[in-house]
Amino acid sequence: MPDPFTIIGTTSAVISFVQFAGNIIVTAHSLYQSTTGSTVENDELEVVTSKMNELLETLRADTGDKNIAQLAAICHSLGKKILTLLKRTKVEKAHSVRESIRAAMTTVWTKSVVTELRKDLGLCTTQMSLHLQTVMRYNILFHFLRS
Repeated sequence: MPDPFTIIGTTSAVISFVQFAGNIIVTAHSLYQSTTGSTVENDELEVVTSKMNELLETLRADTGDKNIAQLAAICHSLGKKILTLLKRTKVEKAHSVRESIRAAMTTVWTKSVVTELRKDLGLCTTQMSLHLQTVMRYNILFHFLRS
């Protein structure tokens, strides 16, 4: 008869596997029915990240502030990493069970990485906002004192 720790360990592994398999099945079903080849959450993230990257590229090119340009480059790089991962999670052939399962597995496996990159991008954009506000404040103060 196995000891209690072996039973607990085996039960835990089985539960984890069932949860993982369930996530893949739910995601694969969602991807199979998707018209975009991606989950709704990933579609929304892709749209937001793409628009943010366009703005960051413009800001990086147009700013005269070296620090803002560096922050914009870092944020842009994080956005590109997110978009690259999202592209890998898309279904390439619509309504293909095999392709939906492949994309679902990639989606589930990369979810924690995407979440971490989103967090890093959020921190980066917060720093960018703070820096932009500081620069604008000094510019307004400078123009006010100059008049």
